[in-house]
Amino acid sequence: MLALEASLALLLTLSVPLLSRDRPAVQALLMSPYQTARVLSGHARVVISPDGKKLVSVEDNTLILWDLQTGQVLHHLVGHARPILALAISPDGRIIASAGHDKSIKLWDSSTGNLLRTLSGHTAWIEAIAFSPDGKMIFSGGGDRALKVWQVSSGTLTRTLYGHTDAINALAISPDGQTLVSGDWDTIKLWQLSSGKVFHNLSEQSFGINALAISRDGQTLISGAGDSSICLWQLSTGVLQAKLLSHTYGVTSVVVSPDGKTLLSSSMDNTIKLWNLQTRKLQQTLSRQPSIIESIALNQDGTLLASGSWGSLIKLWDLRTGAVVRVFAESNSSLF
Repeated sequence: MLALEASLALLLTLSVPLLSRDRPAVQALLMSPYQTARVLSGHARVVISPDGKKLVSVEDNTLILWDLQTGQVLHHLVGHARPILALAISPDGRIIASAGHDKSIKLWDSSTGNLLRTLSGHTAWIEAIAFSPDGKMIFSGGGDRALKVWQVSSGTLTRTLYGHTDAINALAISPDGQTLVSGDWDTIKLWQLSSGKVFHNLSEQSFGINALAISRDGQTLISGAGDSSICLWQLSTGVLQAKLLSHTYGVTSVVVSPDGKTLLSSSMDNTIKLWNLQTRKLQQTLSRQPSIIESIALNQDGTLLASGSWGSLIKLWDLRTGAVVRVFAESNSSLF
Protein backbone atom coordinates (compact mmCIF):
# COMPACT_ATOMS: atom_id res chain seq x y z
CA MET A 1 0.00 0.00 0.00
CA LEU A 2 2.85 2.39 0.80
CA ALA A 3 4.33 1.79 -2.64
CA LEU A 4 1.00 2.66 -4.22
CA GLU A 5 0.80 5.90 -2.23
CA ALA A 6 4.36 6.88 -3.14
CA SER A 7 3.74 6.16 -6.81
CA LEU A 8 0.50 8.14 -6.75
CA ALA A 9 2.14 11.13 -5.07
CA LEU A 10 4.96 11.13 -7.64
CA LEU A 11 2.46 10.80 -10.47
CA LEU A 12 0.51 13.82 -9.21
CA THR A 13 3.63 15.94 -8.81
CA LEU A 14 4.98 15.22 -12.29
CA SER A 15 1.79 15.13 -14.30
CA VAL A 16 -0.48 17.88 -13.03
CA PRO A 17 1.50 20.81 -14.51
CA LEU A 18 1.54 19.10 -17.90
CA LEU A 19 -2.20 18.47 -17.89
CA SER A 20 -3.38 21.72 -16.34
CA ARG A 21 -5.19 22.76 -19.52
CA ASP A 22 -7.07 19.49 -19.80
CA ARG A 23 -9.41 19.17 -16.84
CA PRO A 24 -10.97 15.84 -17.87
CA ALA A 25 -7.50 14.34 -18.24
CA VAL A 26 -6.44 15.68 -14.85
CA GLN A 27 -9.64 14.35 -13.28
CA ALA A 28 -9.01 10.93 -14.72
CA LEU A 29 -5.44 11.02 -13.46
CA LEU A 30 -6.17 12.27 -9.96
CA MET A 31 -9.54 10.79 -9.12
CA SER A 32 -9.34 7.34 -10.58
CA PRO A 33 -6.15 6.18 -8.79
CA TYR A 34 -7.41 7.83 -5.59
CA GLN A 35 -10.79 6.11 -5.70
CA THR A 36 -9.26 2.82 -6.81
CA ALA A 37 -6.83 2.91 -3.90
CA ARG A 38 -9.66 3.76 -1.53
CA VAL A 39 -11.48 0.64 -2.66
CA LEU A 40 -8.42 -1.43 -1.76
CA SER A 41 -7.51 0.40 1.41
CA GLY A 42 -9.95 -0.83 4.05
CA HIS A 43 -10.89 1.30 7.06
CA ALA A 44 -10.70 4.79 5.57
CA ARG A 45 -13.96 6.54 6.50
CA VAL A 46 -14.72 6.99 10.21
CA VAL A 47 -17.46 8.68 12.26
CA ILE A 48 -18.04 8.91 16.01
CA SER A 49 -21.55 8.80 17.47
CA PRO A 50 -22.81 12.06 19.05
CA ASP A 51 -22.69 10.51 22.54
CA GLY A 52 -19.05 9.53 22.02
CA LYS A 53 -19.65 5.85 22.76
CA LYS A 54 -19.37 4.29 19.29
CA LEU A 55 -17.09 4.45 16.28
CA VAL A 56 -18.12 3.43 12.76
CA SER A 57 -15.57 2.50 10.10
CA VAL A 58 -15.59 1.12 6.56
CA GLU A 59 -14.08 -2.16 5.41
CA ASP A 60 -14.66 -2.46 1.64
CA ASN A 61 -18.45 -2.94 1.35
CA THR A 62 -19.02 -3.54 5.08
CA LEU A 63 -19.44 -1.20 8.03
CA ILE A 64 -17.89 -2.06 11.38
CA LEU A 65 -19.45 -0.69 14.56
CA TRP A 66 -17.01 -0.43 17.48
CA ASP A 67 -17.26 0.36 21.17
CA LEU A 68 -15.08 3.46 21.37
CA GLN A 69 -14.08 2.89 24.98
CA THR A 70 -13.13 -0.80 24.80
CA GLY A 71 -12.23 -1.08 21.12
CA GLN A 72 -14.44 -4.16 20.77
CA VAL A 73 -16.45 -4.85 17.61
CA LEU A 74 -20.20 -4.56 18.26
CA HIS A 75 -21.63 -5.31 14.82
CA HIS A 76 -20.75 -5.89 11.19
CA LEU A 77 -23.23 -4.12 8.92
CA VAL A 78 -23.43 -6.07 5.67
CA GLY A 79 -25.59 -5.10 2.72
CA HIS A 80 -23.72 -3.05 0.13
CA ALA A 81 -22.84 -4.87 -3.09
CA ARG A 82 -19.80 -2.71 -3.82
CA PRO A 83 -17.30 -0.58 -1.84
CA ILE A 84 -18.57 2.17 0.45
CA LEU A 85 -17.38 5.74 -0.19
CA ALA A 86 -19.54 7.87 2.12
CA LEU A 87 -20.52 7.62 5.77
CA ALA A 88 -22.61 9.71 8.17
CA ILE A 89 -24.48 9.37 11.45
CA SER A 90 -27.70 11.14 12.45
CA PRO A 91 -27.58 13.96 15.02
CA ASP A 92 -29.30 11.76 17.62
CA GLY A 93 -26.92 8.89 16.88
CA ARG A 94 -29.69 6.40 16.14
CA ILE A 95 -29.15 5.99 12.39
CA ILE A 96 -25.98 5.30 10.41
CA ALA A 97 -26.03 6.16 6.69
CA SER A 98 -23.65 4.67 4.13
CA ALA A 99 -23.34 4.95 0.36
CA GLY A 100 -20.91 4.17 -2.42
CA HIS A 101 -20.25 2.42 -5.68
CA ASP A 102 -23.50 0.42 -5.73
CA LYS A 103 -25.41 3.73 -6.20
CA SER A 104 -27.53 3.17 -3.07
CA ILE A 105 -27.82 4.76 0.36
CA LYS A 106 -28.42 2.40 3.25
CA LEU A 107 -29.78 3.41 6.63
CA TRP A 108 -28.87 1.26 9.64
CA ASP A 109 -30.01 1.03 13.26
CA SER A 110 -26.91 1.95 15.28
CA SER A 111 -28.04 -0.09 18.29
CA THR A 112 -28.78 -3.41 16.57
CA GLY A 113 -26.85 -3.05 13.31
CA ASN A 114 -30.01 -3.95 11.39
CA LEU A 115 -30.68 -2.48 7.95
CA LEU A 116 -33.66 -0.13 8.12
CA ARG A 117 -34.09 0.80 4.47
CA THR A 118 -32.30 1.32 1.16
CA LEU A 119 -32.62 4.54 -0.85
CA SER A 120 -32.24 4.18 -4.61
CA GLY A 121 -32.29 6.85 -7.30
CA HIS A 122 -28.73 7.84 -8.18
CA THR A 123 -27.40 6.64 -11.54
CA ALA A 124 -23.69 6.64 -10.56
CA TRP A 125 -21.55 6.20 -7.47
CA ILE A 126 -22.37 8.25 -4.36
CA GLU A 127 -19.43 10.14 -2.89
CA ALA A 128 -21.05 12.34 -0.22
CA ILE A 129 -23.97 12.15 2.22
CA ALA A 130 -25.08 14.42 5.08
CA PHE A 131 -27.97 14.54 7.56
CA SER A 132 -30.01 17.67 8.20
CA PRO A 133 -29.53 19.14 11.71
CA ASP A 134 -32.90 17.77 12.83
CA GLY A 135 -32.12 14.34 11.39
CA LYS A 136 -35.29 14.23 9.29
CA MET A 137 -33.62 14.57 5.89
CA ILE A 138 -30.50 13.21 4.24
CA PHE A 139 -28.65 14.76 1.30
CA SER A 140 -26.55 12.87 -1.24
CA GLY A 141 -24.36 13.56 -4.25
CA GLY A 142 -21.87 11.80 -6.48
CA GLY A 143 -20.95 10.79 -9.99
CA ASP A 144 -24.27 11.64 -11.64
CA ARG A 145 -23.78 15.33 -10.59
CA ALA A 146 -27.25 15.43 -9.00
CA LEU A 147 -28.02 16.49 -5.42
CA LYS A 148 -30.80 14.44 -3.92
CA VAL A 149 -32.86 15.15 -0.80
CA TRP A 150 -34.48 12.21 0.99
CA GLN A 151 -36.91 11.82 3.88
CA VAL A 152 -35.23 9.59 6.46
CA SER A 153 -38.37 8.13 8.05
CA SER A 154 -39.87 6.88 4.79
CA GLY A 155 -36.92 6.82 2.39
CA THR A 156 -38.88 9.03 -0.01
CA LEU A 157 -36.95 11.14 -2.53
CA THR A 158 -38.36 14.65 -2.04
CA ARG A 159 -36.21 16.75 -4.37
CA THR A 160 -33.37 16.59 -6.90
CA LEU A 161 -31.20 19.64 -7.46
CA TYR A 162 -29.19 20.14 -10.65
CA GLY A 163 -26.37 22.57 -11.35
CA HIS A 164 -23.04 20.78 -10.99
CA THR A 165 -21.11 19.97 -14.15
CA ASP A 166 -18.70 17.58 -12.40
CA ALA A 167 -19.06 14.78 -9.88
CA ILE A 168 -20.01 15.95 -6.38
CA ASN A 169 -17.32 15.11 -3.82
CA ALA A 170 -18.44 16.75 -0.58
CA LEU A 171 -21.50 18.13 1.23
CA ALA A 172 -22.21 20.23 4.32
CA ILE A 173 -25.39 21.65 5.84
CA SER A 174 -25.64 24.82 7.93
CA PRO A 175 -26.63 24.48 11.61
CA ASP A 176 -29.99 26.17 10.92
CA GLY A 177 -30.72 23.72 8.09
CA GLN A 178 -31.30 26.51 5.59
CA THR A 179 -28.13 26.27 3.47
CA LEU A 180 -26.71 23.24 1.68
CA VAL A 181 -23.12 23.41 0.44
CA SER A 182 -21.77 21.10 -2.26
CA GLY A 183 -18.37 20.80 -3.88
CA ASP A 184 -17.15 19.24 -7.13
CA TRP A 185 -13.87 19.44 -9.06
CA ASP A 186 -13.24 23.17 -8.66
CA THR A 187 -16.55 24.79 -7.68
CA ILE A 188 -18.48 25.12 -4.42
CA LYS A 189 -22.20 25.83 -4.65
CA LEU A 190 -24.29 27.36 -1.87
CA TRP A 191 -27.96 26.37 -2.10
CA GLN A 192 -30.94 27.99 -0.41
CA LEU A 193 -32.97 24.92 0.49
CA SER A 194 -36.30 26.74 0.74
CA SER A 195 -36.10 27.65 -2.95
CA GLY A 196 -33.70 25.02 -4.25
CA LYS A 197 -31.66 27.80 -5.88
CA VAL A 198 -27.91 28.48 -5.86
CA PHE A 199 -27.10 31.85 -4.30
CA HIS A 200 -23.29 31.67 -4.53
CA ASN A 201 -20.72 29.88 -6.70
CA LEU A 202 -17.26 29.85 -5.12
CA SER A 203 -14.14 29.18 -7.20
CA GLU A 204 -10.73 29.42 -5.54
CA GLN A 205 -9.50 25.82 -5.31
CA SER A 206 -8.87 22.99 -7.74
CA PHE A 207 -8.17 19.27 -8.16
CA GLY A 208 -11.31 18.33 -6.24
CA ILE A 209 -13.21 19.90 -3.34
CA ASN A 210 -12.77 16.90 -1.06
CA ALA A 211 -14.01 18.22 2.27
CA LEU A 212 -16.52 20.76 3.58
CA ALA A 213 -17.49 21.91 7.07
CA ILE A 214 -19.42 24.80 8.59
CA SER A 215 -18.55 26.49 11.88
CA ARG A 216 -20.84 25.91 14.85
CA ASP A 217 -22.14 29.51 14.68
CA GLY A 218 -23.03 29.06 11.00
CA GLN A 219 -20.91 31.98 9.87
CA THR A 220 -17.86 30.32 8.32
CA LEU A 221 -17.59 27.70 5.58
CA ILE A 222 -14.40 25.65 5.44
CA SER A 223 -13.33 23.84 2.26
CA GLY A 224 -10.40 21.50 1.73
CA ALA A 225 -9.18 20.62 -1.76
CA GLY A 226 -6.88 18.42 -3.77
CA ASP A 227 -4.56 21.38 -4.42
CA SER A 228 -3.58 21.11 -0.70
CA SER A 229 -5.34 24.35 0.32
CA ILE A 230 -7.98 25.09 2.95
CA CYS A 231 -10.25 28.09 2.39
CA LEU A 232 -12.36 29.95 4.95
CA TRP A 233 -15.42 31.68 3.51
CA GLN A 234 -18.14 33.87 4.97
CA LEU A 235 -21.17 31.66 4.45
CA SER A 236 -23.76 34.42 3.99
CA THR A 237 -21.81 36.41 1.39
CA GLY A 238 -19.43 33.88 -0.14
CA VAL A 239 -16.47 36.19 0.55
CA LEU A 240 -13.10 34.48 0.93
CA GLN A 241 -11.71 35.31 4.38
CA ALA A 242 -8.49 33.30 4.49
CA LYS A 243 -6.51 30.61 2.72
CA LEU A 244 -4.54 28.19 4.87
CA LEU A 245 -1.45 26.67 3.29
CA SER A 246 0.57 24.07 5.17
CA HIS A 247 -0.41 20.67 3.81
CA THR A 248 1.81 19.45 0.97
CA TYR A 249 -0.75 17.17 -0.72
CA GLY A 250 -4.51 17.14 -1.09
CA VAL A 251 -6.74 17.80 1.92
CA THR A 252 -9.09 14.87 2.64
CA SER A 253 -11.13 15.98 5.66
CA VAL A 254 -11.93 19.08 7.74
CA VAL A 255 -13.66 19.15 11.14
CA VAL A 256 -14.51 21.99 13.55
CA SER A 257 -14.13 21.42 17.29
CA PRO A 258 -17.28 21.56 19.47
CA ASP A 259 -16.20 24.89 21.01
CA GLY A 260 -15.75 26.36 17.53
CA LYS A 261 -12.19 27.49 18.24
CA THR A 262 -10.16 24.86 16.39
CA LEU A 263 -10.14 23.51 12.85
CA LEU A 264 -8.69 20.06 12.26
CA SER A 265 -7.61 18.84 8.82
CA SER A 266 -6.21 15.63 7.36
CA SER A 267 -4.32 15.16 4.13
CA MET A 268 -2.73 12.89 1.58
CA ASP A 269 0.57 14.10 3.07
CA ASN A 270 -0.18 11.71 5.97
CA THR A 271 -0.59 14.45 8.58
CA ILE A 272 -3.32 15.88 10.80
CA LYS A 273 -3.13 19.61 11.48
CA LEU A 274 -4.81 21.75 14.13
CA TRP A 275 -5.55 25.42 13.33
CA ASN A 276 -6.73 28.32 15.46
CA LEU A 277 -9.89 29.53 13.71
CA GLN A 278 -9.66 33.01 15.21
CA THR A 279 -6.04 33.75 14.29
CA ARG A 280 -6.00 31.34 11.27
CA LYS A 281 -2.60 30.12 12.50
CA LEU A 282 -1.33 26.54 12.55
CA GLN A 283 -1.19 25.32 16.15
CA GLN A 284 0.03 21.76 15.87
CA THR A 285 0.85 18.98 13.42
CA LEU A 286 0.30 15.47 14.68
CA SER A 287 3.05 12.97 13.90
CA ARG A 288 3.27 11.84 10.30
CA GLN A 289 1.38 8.60 9.74
CA PRO A 290 2.51 5.59 7.65
CA SER A 291 -0.35 6.01 5.17
CA ILE A 292 -2.74 8.59 3.73
CA ILE A 293 -5.36 9.79 6.22
CA GLU A 294 -8.75 9.61 4.55
CA SER A 295 -10.97 11.04 7.29
CA ILE A 296 -11.08 12.30 10.87
CA ALA A 297 -13.87 12.59 13.45
CA LEU A 298 -14.15 14.20 16.90
CA ASN A 299 -15.97 13.00 20.00
CA GLN A 300 -18.61 15.13 21.71
CA ASP A 301 -16.24 17.22 23.86
CA GLY A 302 -13.43 17.51 21.33
CA THR A 303 -10.84 15.67 23.42
CA LEU A 304 -10.60 12.53 21.27
CA LEU A 305 -9.95 12.33 17.55
CA ALA A 306 -10.41 9.23 15.39
CA SER A 307 -8.46 8.94 12.15
CA GLY A 308 -9.02 6.48 9.33
CA SER A 309 -6.09 5.76 7.02
CA TRP A 310 -5.43 3.72 3.93
CA GLY A 311 -4.33 0.22 4.86
CA SER A 312 -7.09 -0.47 7.42
CA LEU A 313 -5.54 1.72 10.10
CA ILE A 314 -7.80 3.38 12.67
CA LYS A 315 -6.25 5.43 15.45
CA LEU A 316 -7.73 7.23 18.43
CA TRP A 317 -5.84 10.35 19.54
CA ASP A 318 -5.98 12.24 22.83
CA LEU A 319 -5.83 15.85 21.64
CA ARG A 320 -4.83 17.07 25.10
CA THR A 321 -1.50 15.28 24.73
CA GLY A 322 -1.29 14.64 20.97
CA ALA A 323 -0.71 10.96 21.70
CA VAL A 324 -2.33 7.89 20.14
CA VAL A 325 -4.27 6.07 22.87
CA ARG A 326 -5.73 3.21 20.83
CA VAL A 327 -5.32 1.42 17.53
CA PHE A 328 -8.42 -0.45 16.36
CA ALA A 329 -8.11 -3.91 14.81
CA GLU A 330 -10.62 -6.71 14.56
CA SER A 331 -8.39 -9.32 16.14
CA ASN A 332 -7.72 -7.05 19.11
CA SER A 333 -7.69 -3.36 19.93
CA SER A 334 -4.34 -2.18 21.16
CA LEU A 335 -4.29 0.29 24.03
CA PHE A 336 -1.25 2.59 24.27
